[in-house]
Amino acid sequence: MEMELEQSNQEPLTFENMLMLFRETREMMRESSRETALRFKDLENLHKKNDEEHQAAKKELERIERIQQKKYKQLESMFTGQWGKLVESLVEGKLVYILKQRNIDVKETYTRIESPEKDMELDIIAANGKDVVVVEVKTTLKIQLVDEFLEKLERFRELFPRFAEENIFGAVAFLRDEASAAKYAQKKGLFIIKATGDSASIVNRENFIPKNW
Repeated sequence: MEMELEQSNQEPLTFENMLMLFRETREMMRESSRETALRFKDLENLHKKNDEEHQAAKKELERIERIQQKKYKQLESMFTGQWGKLVESLVEGKLVYILKQRNIDVKETYTRIESPEKDMELDIIAANGKDVVVVEVKTTLKIQLVDEFLEKLERFRELFPRFAEENIFGAVAFLRDEASAAKYAQKKGLFIIKATGDSASIVNRENFIPKNW
């Protein structure tokens, strides 16, 4: 069974797209806040009446709170996903160039790759028939996420037999670094790719030697 490789041909996200999305979402949240404020005002008046209406008002407040929490979670998920796609787009667009600067002359890139048994998904793979660079893309890089990616790399040759005889390198790409996760990743032998502005670059030290999995 062949693994699924899909070369990216979608129009890349830009910071302008994200800014527009932020503006639209901000307006949605303002409208939601205005609506909620009016409801709270009505409910405050009910609190001044009898106990039965007071209990009904309390339940309505709880219902509104649940709705608001759901909306915020949806917005958080949407922004996390969109930022992730933006970072992925930035990294893929520069990946061939920045790896060549580190003497890995890859020829092609693939995104959203699944193993034949659908038990592993990878963000980006860059390959040239001899070398493979597996890239994990995160909006915020954390040590726990680095460890999870290292586990993927340990299983990569087994789950992707097409690349079993090639050099396997790993890279993490991100916008923000939490708790020195980037330094931790470098110590583990991973390339560190920092997305900045409308570009991306490898920020490992010059004498860095990546681990071959």
